[in-house]
Amino acid sequence: MTQLLPDQRLAGYRVIGPLGRGGMAAVYRAYESDLDREVALKVLPAELLEQSGFAERFAREARLIARLEHSNIVPVYASGVDQGIPWMALRLVSGGTLQDLLEAGSLDQREALRLFQLIARALDHAHRHGVLHRDLKPQNVLVSADGEVYLADFGIARLMAGSTALTGTGAILGTPHYMAPEQAQGEKLGPPCDIYALAVILYRWLCGTVPFDADTPLAVLMQHVQSPVPVAPMQAIPDAAREVLLRGLAKDPTARWETAASMVEALEQALTAGVAPVRNSTFAVAAGKAATSAVAAQRPPTMTAPAQSGQPSAAIPARRWPGLLLLSLGLLVAAGWAANHWQVIDLAALTRSGDSPTSAPIAEQASEQSSADPALIGRAQRALQQLGYDVEPSAAMDAAT
Repeated sequence: MTQLLPDQRLAGYRVIGPLGRGGMAAVYRAYESDLDREVALKVLPAELLEQSGFAERFAREARLIARLEHSNIVPVYASGVDQGIPWMALRLVSGGTLQDLLEAGSLDQREALRLFQLIARALDHAHRHGVLHRDLKPQNVLVSADGEVYLADFGIARLMAGSTALTGTGAILGTPHYMAPEQAQGEKLGPPCDIYALAVILYRWLCGTVPFDADTPLAVLMQHVQSPVPVAPMQAIPDAAREVLLRGLAKDPTARWETAASMVEALEQALTAGVAPVRNSTFAVAAGKAATSAVAAQRPPTMTAPAQSGQPSAAIPARRWPGLLLLSLGLLVAAGWAANHWQVIDLAALTRSGDSPTSAPIAEQASEQSSADPALIGRAQRALQQLGYDVEPSAAMDAAT
């Protein structure tokens, strides 16, 4: 992986030190002498330069951010390629992330609603300019030490009217806990997919947990597609607020709120008319902790607790699939864990009724990213069985176990 050392220079920036590193990028605190300021310098790992599409995706991220001039979207100052290394310079946000605040329980209702209003406005601004974020989650919302809010990490964002060449039919990019059903199935996306993700964040804030959780990314995605939203965690919130969340989490994209701002405004009205079950603690972020658009996405999604509503839909019959498909899913689960937020899973075939999915393309993709780990393959098998699928191992599975 590209590793820059302190005092090393890249494109006129002097590296001060690392801020974070993940599967898709490395980010450094750097100094720009011409303007006497520090920046977040994001670079593409060397091993991804040889892989098709990654350099173009990196450059596209910079272009998308540049067209989204908004006070609540992390701005990009410049981008380019130097010494063969693609880079972009972003505003350095010293503070933390929404993830930090949710984990610390340091969001009271008033400040939380202010924060969510700003996030919603930034999201709607992106949508008006034809840009989908596709990976909205608490880690990608930066909060500065003085309470300013920034929507960050457009690494898998795309233009609504743009080319799909970098995505591919059936390829799924995003973070399972926050992915809309249509995104989990590899379908054509629009603003409702980002509104769904924001509704998941609001659900987590009010209920203390995400609506869907399971042992594997695959199982989480299947719950988004099939399982009803768990209502038990919402019992303590006002009925009107519950209806706001349920509409935002509707399986049908056309049934959701038309804009992110309208959803947050409706939630505010519902909560201020009743008693909101939120922590009444001080809104604070530890100063001195640097967070940037790329650093925010470095943490892998947490999947530890069993699903609260994990029963499969009775309308989905059990099916026997080739063992090769199971092996492929095991490999893709491994790839998903290794790549942090960069989850790439082909589920379009899994949600089609009738025909058995084609497993060869999935296996080919997976074999390039991971090895046959029996434990991971077993987890994939158990996830499918828990969802009501009768998966029959084949020689490929026997060889792996």
